Amino acid sequence: MQTKKFKMNWDYIAGFFDGEGCVSVRAHRTGFLRATIFNTHKQSILKVHKFLKKKGINSTIYSRKRKPNWKRCYEVRICQWKSAKAFLEELKNRTEIKRDEIKEKLKVFKINIQRRGFLPKEVLKEHYLNKKMKAEDIAKKFGKSKWNIYRGIKKYKLSQPIRRWQYYVIKK
Repeated sequence: MQTKKFKMNWDYIAGFFDGEGCVSVRAHRTGFLRATIFNTHKQSILKVHKFLKKKGINSTIYSRKRKPNWKRCYEVRICQWKSAKAFLEELKNRTEIKRDEIKEKLKVFKINIQRRGFLPKEVLKEHYLNKKMKAEDIAKKFGKSKWNIYRGIKKYKLSQPIRRWQYYVIKK
């Protein structure tokens, strides 16, 4: 009896992800999106990793054994947000069980990425220099973090650096 050679495809990976996969998003200042697939069968994980590599999706294989009587577990982890986003975009309409979860996580991630970008230079200049608003107030007004505003001010060089000699008080 001959067996046909199996060819890996997105539908197989979607089914595999439905049963053994996990997706996580964290509201972190740089944005965070990660997709993982766990299994104890090493060859399956290697085939998934090889397929993703051919499709231009960066992934890493990890292995661990938590308890002595447990089998070794292998994991394909996709951490780079562009790769994870491309991977989940491919799977979102192919999965059955995790479809809603994937769509929700992609939506949250999109909001995180939008929050990450800097305000345009003209807007920062108008509010920070002309209206003399504090960075905290600008952040509240535009739904950004104050650190995002500070980085924008630094990036666009809107604040004057304090010279070293200004720190010293000369006593007479």
